[in-house]
This record gives sequence, C-alpha cells and structure tokens, in this order.
Amino acid sequence: MMESTRPGSEPTLQQFRGRPVGECAAMRDHLILWVNGVRHAVGGADALLSFSDFARDRLGLVGTKVVCAEGDCGACTVLVRRADEPRHVPIDSCNRLLFQLDGWHVVTIEGL
Repeated sequence: MMESTRPGSEPTLQQFRGRPVGECAAMRDHLILWVNGVRHAVGGADALLSFSDFARDRLGLVGTKVVCAEGDCGACTVLVRRADEPRHVPIDSCNRLLFQLDGWHVVTIEGL
C-alpha cells in the first residue's frame, strides 16, 4: 500500500511543540517518508523493502543503482535527513530498510 502527496498537508514539528504527548502521537499502520519532496505513506510488506528496491520498483526512480547489494561500493548512495535536522547525510540505500526511514526526507539522484 502506498499513498503519495505533496508536503504541507501534514502538521509540522513546530505545531506539536508544547502539546501533551497524547495530542501529538497517533497510532499508525503505515510509515511516512518524503522522497524528493513528495510524501509517501507505505504500509504492509513494502515497509520491509530496502530503499533502493522501493525507489526503483515502486517509484520508478532508477537513477539509484544497486551494484554490490552490501553497501560497499556506494553506487546506491542517497541523501537523508530527519525533519528536525538542518543537513542531509549520505547513506547506502541498498541495505537501509524503509521502516528505518520513517519520518525521514530522502533525496535521490533524480532530486538533485
């Protein structure tokens, strides 16, 4: 299951500051991540895909290559950042599972 929307429809972190935890946290059956500025809600078995498989197979973003599938060569590198951090950091997307990127912003080569 996957749903895509543009950023801005979700409440921001600043809107949650100072509120009781019960108002901020909601139970979800999916994860949310942003890929090249587009929001994606992913659930079910897709949450166990590697990011590179998700990007290539589900989103059609084939610029991220998978060469060694172990994270040694760097061909699968993407940039990630959490919503509350100012800088992106590079990661190997072939061995990073989607559930590990819940709430993260991801930039692939197509987003540069």
